[in-house]
Amino acid sequence: IINNNLDVFNNDSLSITLPKLLINKPLSSETEYTIDDIAIEQIELAITYLHNGLYTEAKINFIDALNLGAEILDIHYFENLDFGAEQNNFMNILEEEINQDSLNTSNYFYLGLINYKNNQLEKSINYFTKYNEYYSNDINALLFLGKINEQLNNWLDAIFCYHRCLKIDSNNFNANLS
Repeated sequence: IINNNLDVFNNDSLSITLPKLLINKPLSSETEYTIDDIAIEQIELAITYLHNGLYTEAKINFIDALNLGAEILDIHYFENLDFGAEQNNFMNILEEEINQDSLNTSNYFYLGLINYKNNQLEKSINYFTKYNEYYSNDINALLFLGKINEQLNNWLDAIFCYHRCLKIDSNNFNANLS
């Protein structure tokens, strides 16, 4: 019918374009890293440096990952983080750096974490409290303080830490659960 009635149809009406089936097609073939990806990569690189005895490079990557504020680096991630056999040497280097330069305030978080893992809870409280003085919006330090106070049966201190977490982020799952 179309062939017999070509004079009725305009030539433009016969050109049909198919709808785009790929609506969210990426503009480039490379994928973009998220902050979570970068933070995990820096932590893994820091662990590699730590296992090879390169403590300064490990510290730099640990601190950089912490400063990103990635959501994936939560209390559960840090609880499962394994520093390996080098953790005591790393802790000594972090303590020495704090004694020499008081501007290395991010070291307090990892010192608190290592002492928490070594079950030295009083030292851990001191380091996390000191870290929280400088970084009051970091929920992870407050969650660790709450968890440690629970273990020490300091219930009011634990509730206070969780309440401070909820003041920062009222939807924080760990703080609400605790």
